[in-house]
Amino acid sequence: MNNKKRALSEIQDGEQDHAGLVCKSVVTPKKRRPNNETFIKSKEQLQQIQQQNISKPQKRSSESSYDEPDLDVKFISDHNPVQRQDKEEAKNSQREVDELKEEQKEICIKFDGTKLYTNRIKFYYSKAKIDNALSFKQLMSKDLLDEKDPGYDVDVKSAIFASFEYEEDLMLPLFSRKIPTTIFEDQIKRTDPLIFFADDEINCNKINVNKYDTVPYASYHSKVIIYQFEDRLRVILSSANLTNYMWYYIQQCIWAQDFPLLKLPSSKSKLEERKSENDFKHSLGKYLEHLVPWNVRKNPDVFRQKINLDDYDFSKAQVHLVESINGRLKGDKISEYGLMRINSLIKQHHPLPEKSKIWIQASSIGRMWPKYLQDFYYTLTGILISEERIHDRFGFIYPTESHARKSNLGINNCDCLHLKTTSWRQKGFPTGSFYRYEGRTELFNEDIAHSKVLIITDDDKGTINDNTFIYIGSHNMSSNAWGKFERNKEQFTIANWELGVSLIPKADSKDLKQSWIESLCFKFPPVKYKFGDIPYFGDVDYK
Repeated sequence: MNNKKRALSEIQDGEQDHAGLVCKSVVTPKKRRPNNETFIKSKEQLQQIQQQNISKPQKRSSESSYDEPDLDVKFISDHNPVQRQDKEEAKNSQREVDELKEEQKEICIKFDGTKLYTNRIKFYYSKAKIDNALSFKQLMSKDLLDEKDPGYDVDVKSAIFASFEYEEDLMLPLFSRKIPTTIFEDQIKRTDPLIFFADDEINCNKINVNKYDTVPYASYHSKVIIYQFEDRLRVILSSANLTNYMWYYIQQCIWAQDFPLLKLPSSKSKLEERKSENDFKHSLGKYLEHLVPWNVRKNPDVFRQKINLDDYDFSKAQVHLVESINGRLKGDKISEYGLMRINSLIKQHHPLPEKSKIWIQASSIGRMWPKYLQDFYYTLTGILISEERIHDRFGFIYPTESHARKSNLGINNCDCLHLKTTSWRQKGFPTGSFYRYEGRTELFNEDIAHSKVLIITDDDKGTINDNTFIYIGSHNMSSNAWGKFERNKEQFTIANWELGVSLIPKADSKDLKQSWIESLCFKFPPVKYKFGDIPYFGDVDYK
């Protein structure tokens, strides 16, 4: 059934559950019963399986108007007159039913979490079909159809966004269909006193994220998209804010994974989740809960939808989340966020090899004092280095002025790049650690990137192997984003909200990590700045 013609599901109050979006915040549509025609077809299919022990049925189209037919064993025994068949035939029938369920579950997954993507840039939108490039509208299609495809439609049932800023015209595919939407946006530096408001015309809730603590210069900087489809939850983390400029004119790094609906939660699936070493679901739920202001949490009914993470199977999550939240952290909380979150993910491998190098590509690079970089390096590698070794142990990948001049945007339109001349001239600033940002392909080499990537290799040449650590997300290179120790390391202070994903050191992970490296928008390993190279400065009025 065409999504445009579907009526919105009824809204029901969700239970107060830790794993739900921001715990008791948003409401989940009730399950839609299959229509009579499809229900009868499914019943007849079961009868055929039981009576004739036929071969495995055909896979159901992913365009089905409901999740899947009710194939529960009780349906067979209570309503089918053939239930008196011998036990062996019943076992065969049940096996066929189980296999059908598995087939229907497998065909729905489009993102398996193992790939990185870039966005489709307007400058070469039509002349280049890049395998790992996606448009913003494609992500709204369950099957990732191009918006020009005759079969394209917005399949999203409800949506949650988190961004530093957003533009309404980018969101029109959702707003025009009145799809229930919640948007978290940075409001820390703005004068609008409203924390929460609702817009009935477009069926949208808006939450202005405010800082919890007295940490100065706080910013809500995460970039999160969560789409609820009929049969899955799509989680998308990127470096892009919700603006046309970000999605169609500058390069981004995008990760996504589809998590299937737990239609029939079983002890097996719960056991798999408990056995999983990945805490993706817990981290995501915990992070989202922090976004909702306390006064809004007391009234969950104001939200248009609830996405309950317990309804989905996260046992096959391919990445670990790395999150930062605004505040001054103490005790056990220190290890959960920012730089210390990475430390907790990889500290079992400390100390790393002596020549381990930290590579950072970011669109914004703040002040970096030698002491902070020494602590940064020790936290991630377990190795103490002298101030003289900083230049050898870090590699900062950032565009030169020359690259900005020849870019598609031109040097006066590189507003997403931030490095100040005062920082560059600061005593102890690691000018000797800068490397050229160059596009992965000739086509990409004319782009400016807003991506943020951190890579730890166990040599200074950028060799990728099982021990490599890779992060992509919203963190720029600053203590505001990653955090810093205070009060004799009894307190860890973070100014910003940030979020990203990581691949940690793991056996037999080299090929996956190499595929991520080859999917980035820039070349890696990079080329070091040469004589005459100077970075693009955000505080210079270029002519």
